[in-house]
Amino acid sequence: MPRWPLPGLFSLLIAATTAIGFPMPAHAAEKPVAYASANDPQRENLRDILGDFGSELRGENGRVMVDDMLVILGQLGVNTYLFHIWNAPTDWDDLQLFLPKAAEAGINVWVVVGPATTGSPDGIAAALPFKGDYPRWAEEIAKLSLNHPNLKAWAIDKFSTRYNTVLSADGVRDVQARGRKINPKLRFLVVMGFGDMATWNGAVTPQFIEAFHDVVDGVIAVNPRHRDDIDQAWSALNDGPDALANEIRFPWERQSKSGDFAMGSRTLKVLPGAKHVLHFRERDTFDGPTEGYHFKQILVDDVVVWEQDVAGGDKEWANVDVDLSKAVEGKTSVTLAVRMYDKRGVGKFTVRWRLADLRAEGFEPGKLDDTKEWKATKQGEFEIGFGGIPESSKRRFQLPLIVVTNAEAVAVPLQARLEGRCEGVVTNTSLQDFKSTFSEEVRKSFRRKASDKADGNAAGGKQ
Repeated sequence: MPRWPLPGLFSLLIAATTAIGFPMPAHAAEKPVAYASANDPQRENLRDILGDFGSELRGENGRVMVDDMLVILGQLGVNTYLFHIWNAPTDWDDLQLFLPKAAEAGINVWVVVGPATTGSPDGIAAALPFKGDYPRWAEEIAKLSLNHPNLKAWAIDKFSTRYNTVLSADGVRDVQARGRKINPKLRFLVVMGFGDMATWNGAVTPQFIEAFHDVVDGVIAVNPRHRDDIDQAWSALNDGPDALANEIRFPWERQSKSGDFAMGSRTLKVLPGAKHVLHFRERDTFDGPTEGYHFKQILVDDVVVWEQDVAGGDKEWANVDVDLSKAVEGKTSVTLAVRMYDKRGVGKFTVRWRLADLRAEGFEPGKLDDTKEWKATKQGEFEIGFGGIPESSKRRFQLPLIVVTNAEAVAVPLQARLEGRCEGVVTNTSLQDFKSTFSEEVRKSFRRKASDKADGNAAGGKQ
């Protein structure tokens, strides 16, 4: 049966978004309310998510085929469906038909509203019926959730791109206030592409997260390119560094000054009568000819004992052995440091330097890969993954991360979820050509891991 033509989800996420302003009511000037509390019990509605997003089955008249969809969603094994309001003028009406039947099937629903885009004052292809009036969307969805308790959350699609956000933080605060006044349990998330939120271009994170972490309840992130995307995003959303473990990076579209640096350091005991060698593997992401700016360094007691310009070379892992015998002669302890240092100021020169398998022969401790044991210091715009993520009780915020991917690539975010590096996994499966993505084995594994994590937390286990 023919489907209503749908624009591709990922192409929509990549398209540019223009910031939209709204008049602020008088109550917007009141004392700010933080919505992203790490202890918020309603956050449990945003965890252990196995879902599907969009790709609705539609009849020739463009209406959602509710009953057929729910049969397939049941076979997919989802516990949550993200209902996309953007693809037809009847989506809002179809949502109201979908909700009670989804409840009967044991499926929770999150509403994802398409953004108003550039063009006419009302926005081209804006979601109907309320278009770019997000405070109104918040109110109407909250009213609907009172009659349908399985409506747990809503989100704005394409919320942030590299250059724009749909709403300012104050705008989101107002939207939240309007919805929470009607239903305090309703959660609000934003949908972003991974390239917009974090990782290699460094365009919005950490600035985006610093601005919005206390006014949104979570992030739905679309299309990770690799596992590193997920790990870095989860770190940034949990008050951790905007860099991977044992990594130093300089972000895109930032400017450095001569002498800027990022450094991880720790104290080592020098063992007598032994060789003193530092072994590690390293690679960086720059293989161009531009030289004289970013330098990779190893220091002992503030003295450089190994140095390499990021220029040239390749992006493959290299084994490095640094003889530290002269640097530690006559000493019983030393401070070892890894550092990226700018000898000249530079802008728009992004690079990531990552280290692995750090081992100090002739020292105690000998194994150095535990990033939490390092002290991180920096000057300037560098980001550093040494020092680890703060313990759960010490984080200012913990924003749930929901990863959206295609069914063929679902194994990577599923593994990340089982390791506690995201709170949910959502596919954008074609419901006309589906396969059982979340098997009973996967669902049992999620329940088991969630139970193990709860037991570990109760016993004071690691986060």
